[in-house]
Amino acid sequence: MKILITSGGTSQPIDSVRSVTNRSTGQLGTFVARQFLKNGHEVTLVTTQTAIKPEDHPALTLVLVETVSDVQEILERLVPVHDALIHAMAISDYDPIRMVPFAEVAQADDLTPFLEKEDQIQKISSKSDVQVLFLQKHLKSFPWSRPGTLIFC
Repeated sequence: MKILITSGGTSQPIDSVRSVTNRSTGQLGTFVARQFLKNGHEVTLVTTQTAIKPEDHPALTLVLVETVSDVQEILERLVPVHDALIHAMAISDYDPIRMVPFAEVAQADDLTPFLEKEDQIQKISSKSDVQVLFLQKHLKSFPWSRPGTLIFC
Protein backbone atom coordinates (compact mmCIF):
# COMPACT_ATOMS: atom_id res chain seq x y z
CA MET A 1 0.00 0.00 0.00
CA LYS A 2 1.00 3.62 -0.53
CA ILE A 3 0.67 5.40 2.81
CA LEU A 4 0.61 9.20 3.21
CA ILE A 5 1.46 10.48 6.70
CA THR A 6 1.57 14.05 8.01
CA SER A 7 3.79 14.87 10.97
CA GLY A 8 5.25 17.82 12.89
CA GLY A 9 3.76 21.28 13.41
CA THR A 10 3.05 24.08 10.99
CA SER A 11 4.27 27.66 11.22
CA GLN A 12 2.31 30.76 10.17
CA PRO A 13 4.29 33.90 9.30
CA ILE A 14 3.65 37.18 11.12
CA ASP A 15 6.18 39.09 9.01
CA SER A 16 9.40 38.27 7.15
CA VAL A 17 11.24 37.21 10.34
CA ARG A 18 8.56 36.17 12.88
CA SER A 19 6.05 33.35 12.97
CA VAL A 20 3.53 31.58 15.18
CA THR A 21 4.68 27.97 15.35
CA ASN A 22 3.20 24.77 16.68
CA ARG A 23 6.14 22.98 18.30
CA SER A 24 4.89 19.46 17.66
CA THR A 25 7.91 17.15 17.50
CA GLY A 26 6.70 14.80 14.77
CA GLN A 27 7.39 11.82 17.02
CA LEU A 28 4.01 10.14 16.41
CA GLY A 29 4.17 10.47 12.62
CA THR A 30 7.73 9.15 12.58
CA PHE A 31 6.77 6.16 14.72
CA VAL A 32 3.84 5.35 12.43
CA ALA A 33 6.02 5.77 9.31
CA ARG A 34 8.62 3.34 10.71
CA GLN A 35 5.94 0.73 11.38
CA PHE A 36 4.57 0.91 7.85
CA LEU A 37 8.08 0.80 6.37
CA LYS A 38 8.93 -2.29 8.48
CA ASN A 39 5.84 -3.97 7.04
CA GLY A 40 6.86 -3.33 3.44
CA HIS A 41 4.67 -0.35 2.55
CA GLU A 42 5.64 2.76 0.57
CA VAL A 43 5.46 5.83 2.80
CA THR A 44 5.29 9.51 1.91
CA LEU A 45 5.89 11.62 5.01
CA VAL A 46 4.73 15.24 4.82
CA THR A 47 6.59 16.96 7.63
CA THR A 48 8.37 20.10 8.77
CA GLN A 49 12.04 21.04 8.82
CA THR A 50 12.25 20.84 12.63
CA ALA A 51 10.26 17.62 13.12
CA ILE A 52 11.84 14.28 13.99
CA LYS A 53 12.23 12.19 10.84
CA PRO A 54 12.73 8.47 10.30
CA GLU A 55 16.01 7.09 9.02
CA ASP A 56 16.52 7.01 5.24
CA HIS A 57 14.70 4.10 3.63
CA PRO A 58 14.26 3.18 -0.05
CA ALA A 59 10.45 3.17 0.35
CA LEU A 60 10.34 6.54 2.16
CA THR A 61 9.70 9.90 0.49
CA LEU A 62 9.98 13.06 2.60
CA VAL A 63 8.04 16.19 1.63
CA LEU A 64 8.87 19.31 3.66
CA VAL A 65 6.19 21.93 4.36
CA GLU A 66 5.96 24.98 6.58
CA THR A 67 2.53 26.63 6.51
CA VAL A 68 -1.07 25.41 6.56
CA SER A 69 -1.34 26.50 2.91
CA ASP A 70 1.67 24.32 2.06
CA VAL A 71 -0.01 21.34 3.71
CA GLN A 72 -3.29 21.95 1.87
CA GLU A 73 -1.54 22.27 -1.48
CA ILE A 74 0.58 19.14 -1.01
CA LEU A 75 -2.29 17.01 0.29
CA GLU A 76 -4.59 18.02 -2.56
CA ARG A 77 -1.90 16.69 -4.90
CA LEU A 78 -0.85 13.59 -2.94
CA VAL A 79 -4.07 12.19 -1.44
CA PRO A 80 -5.39 10.98 -4.82
CA VAL A 81 -2.28 8.85 -5.44
CA HIS A 82 -2.15 7.17 -2.01
CA ASP A 83 -4.25 4.41 -0.46
CA ALA A 84 -4.41 5.83 3.06
CA LEU A 85 -3.83 9.12 4.85
CA ILE A 86 -2.73 9.26 8.48
CA HIS A 87 -2.99 12.88 9.53
CA ALA A 88 -0.80 13.23 12.64
CA MET A 89 0.38 16.79 11.93
CA ALA A 90 -0.38 19.58 14.38
CA ILE A 91 -1.98 22.17 12.10
CA SER A 92 -1.78 25.76 13.37
CA ASP A 93 -5.03 26.80 15.06
CA TYR A 94 -4.59 30.46 14.19
CA ASP A 95 -3.34 32.59 11.33
CA PRO A 96 -1.77 35.98 12.15
CA ILE A 97 -3.79 38.81 10.63
CA ARG A 98 -1.82 41.82 11.79
CA MET A 99 0.61 42.94 14.46
CA VAL A 100 0.45 46.60 15.53
CA PRO A 101 1.84 48.77 18.32
CA PHE A 102 -0.36 48.83 21.43
CA ALA A 103 -0.57 52.64 21.31
CA GLU A 104 -2.23 52.43 17.88
CA VAL A 105 -4.80 49.91 19.14
CA ALA A 106 -5.43 51.91 22.34
CA GLN A 107 -6.29 55.02 20.33
CA ALA A 108 -8.69 53.24 17.98
CA ASP A 109 -12.44 53.64 18.48
CA ASP A 110 -13.09 50.65 16.23
CA LEU A 111 -10.91 47.52 16.07
CA THR A 112 -12.57 46.21 12.90
CA PRO A 113 -9.93 47.66 10.53
CA PHE A 114 -7.28 45.64 12.39
CA LEU A 115 -9.12 42.44 11.49
CA GLU A 116 -8.46 42.86 7.77
CA LYS A 117 -5.48 40.70 6.79
CA GLU A 118 -2.41 42.72 6.04
CA ASP A 119 0.56 40.98 4.46
CA GLN A 120 3.57 41.94 6.54
CA ILE A 121 6.26 41.48 3.90
CA GLN A 122 8.87 43.50 5.74
CA LYS A 123 10.03 43.04 9.32
CA ILE A 124 7.73 44.76 11.80
CA SER A 125 9.46 47.54 13.72
CA SER A 126 10.84 46.64 17.15
CA LYS A 127 10.50 50.21 18.45
CA SER A 128 7.19 49.70 20.25
CA ASP A 129 7.49 48.25 23.76
CA VAL A 130 4.17 46.43 23.41
CA GLN A 131 2.71 44.90 20.26
CA VAL A 132 -0.79 43.49 19.76
CA LEU A 133 -1.10 40.44 17.53
CA PHE A 134 -4.48 39.78 15.92
CA LEU A 135 -5.10 36.12 15.09
CA GLN A 136 -7.87 34.46 13.11
CA LYS A 137 -9.03 30.90 13.77
CA HIS A 138 -8.15 28.42 11.03
CA LEU A 139 -10.73 26.12 9.53
CA LYS A 140 -9.38 22.72 10.57
CA SER A 141 -11.10 20.52 8.03
CA PHE A 142 -9.66 20.08 4.59
CA PRO A 143 -11.71 18.86 1.62
CA TRP A 144 -9.59 15.81 0.74
CA SER A 145 -11.49 12.90 -0.56
CA ARG A 146 -11.05 10.10 -2.99
CA PRO A 147 -13.26 7.04 -3.08
CA GLY A 148 -11.46 4.21 -1.31
CA THR A 149 -8.94 6.38 0.56
CA LEU A 150 -8.77 5.71 4.27
CA ILE A 151 -8.23 8.77 6.45
CA PHE A 152 -7.08 8.54 10.06
CA CYS A 153 -6.64 11.64 12.22
